[in-house]
Amino acid sequence: MYGYKNQLELYQGLTPALNVKLTLLKKNNHKEVTKEDIWNYLKETKWKSSVDLTLADMVQDIIHTDSSELIAYHKKNKESLFKEVTNYQKSSHFSKFFKNGF
Repeated sequence: MYGYKNQLELYQGLTPALNVKLTLLKKNNHKEVTKEDIWNYLKETKWKSSVDLTLADMVQDIIHTDSSELIAYHKKNKESLFKEVTNYQKSSHFSKFFKNGF
């Protein structure tokens, strides 16, 4: 991983490229997508089965990832998180937590 000890360090090393992509998205009024969305999207799709991926390849992928794919990914994950929260709120554990005053 090019001298990076773990994924967090790699993420931090790629932060400048992620910031560039985020700026490009925001200039096109796509303010809802986050750096984490970009990182997770590429990790879960493009990089998942990659072999011998270079740092330059990763930067290229970040910059050239289609904005509409990132927006769709963000929306899908946002909906999934909303469903998780809603299901948790319906669970008996959540109800008991608030019923007992924390």
